[in-house]
Amino acid sequence: MSGPAPAVRGPSDGASEVAAVSMRGITKRFPGVLANDRVDFEAAAGEVHALLGENGAGKSTLSSILTGLYRPDEGEILLDGRPVQFASPRDALDAGIGMVHQHFRLVEPFTVAENVALGDRRDGRSLRLDRRRIEQRVSELSQRYGLAVDPRARVWQLSVGEQQRVEILKALYREARILILDEPTAVLTPQEAERLFVALRQMADEGRTVIFISHKLKEVLAVSRRVTVLSKGRSLVTVASAEATPRSLAALMVGRELDEAGTSRPGRIAGACLLEIEDLWVSGATGADALKGVSLRIHAGEVVAVAGVAGNGQRELAEAITGIRAPRRGAVRLEDRPLRGGDPRKAQAAGIAFVPEDRFGTGVAPGLSIASNLVLRSYREPSHSRGPLLRLSRIRARALELIARYKIAAPGPSAPVQPASGSCGPDRDATAVPGLWRWRTDDPRRGSPRERRRDWGAPRP
Repeated sequence: MSGPAPAVRGPSDGASEVAAVSMRGITKRFPGVLANDRVDFEAAAGEVHALLGENGAGKSTLSSILTGLYRPDEGEILLDGRPVQFASPRDALDAGIGMVHQHFRLVEPFTVAENVALGDRRDGRSLRLDRRRIEQRVSELSQRYGLAVDPRARVWQLSVGEQQRVEILKALYREARILILDEPTAVLTPQEAERLFVALRQMADEGRTVIFISHKLKEVLAVSRRVTVLSKGRSLVTVASAEATPRSLAALMVGRELDEAGTSRPGRIAGACLLEIEDLWVSGATGADALKGVSLRIHAGEVVAVAGVAGNGQRELAEAITGIRAPRRGAVRLEDRPLRGGDPRKAQAAGIAFVPEDRFGTGVAPGLSIASNLVLRSYREPSHSRGPLLRLSRIRARALELIARYKIAAPGPSAPVQPASGSCGPDRDATAVPGLWRWRTDDPRRGSPRERRRDWGAPRP
């Protein structure tokens, strides 16, 4: 049984002795929650450094502090050995820090080039944008790093994987020298993830610092030089990736050695056909056919995978099955009963559930509470409503039951979904649930209300 990997004290493989970014003793508190507890973190120029931890470990809170979204209650940040303080995300951007959030910050009606240039001060000094120059620069960056995307395409026309490329290109366009990626492979196929790793290694070879936030052990070891493990808001250890194993990292994350688990499963005999898709033709966002005559049969007891590079019709297939998108031709049958296209309520009533790839845009209502989100699909049922009136006590009881059953890390059913771990807020760690709109009082210029600042992204009541 292998033990935890040995810790290393500083940069290796020729990295600079002075860390590109250093965070010392970072502490961040929210009402009733200690999100970061004296966290130490250091990453060198020219390396991919992984920040590893379970949901709720404090990873996103730490990155939000580094990008100016939050201010630490204690501790300091150093860039190239010089102390810095960020009063806003703009200060972090000006210092050369860029971040690709798990849920993207893009304006869907805008083109790729417009999103890349949006908010960039160099392009905002003139009343008119030089679109051709911006598009040319975006094309150059996409070709250089293998992040293929059409600079003239509208963001709403792109797959989630393609939208992630736009976010990375946006940071590169602004010449970020420290790039933070929060769970970047969550929406990618294995092939896309490998291409992303190639691009990240190229960025590190050019002298950039890449901070790779994840909980996927094999990917962390595949792309990073070093790994810092966080658990329950604390930094446990920094290890060399070459000397670590998935099992040793998992032991650090959970605080104990894991037993060997067998991977073999008894064979299953497929049952009757449950879902049948026949000659399905579906139009995509651009009007062109995303699906062309797709046929598929899924039997009881089966797990069927649909694989392919992002943008090749997987989303349209899922939306056609669940009634979100009406097919142009073909049929979807559940237990030999045809499902009417374009009617998601009928599909849901028939027993089809859907977890979309874009949790922020179509999965949850971020401004509502956890309890409200948990009954969004069932609030019409008699157990949750009586006529036009909601049975709030029953909804709360149901939410408490689901929170306990599925171990949803949240202070309670009334907490907003937006900042919850793995959801869609600017801070997705469960340990950082502000739940309050509050003015900053740690600004030395606090005498004037105009100079007070609030925690960026904290939900307003």
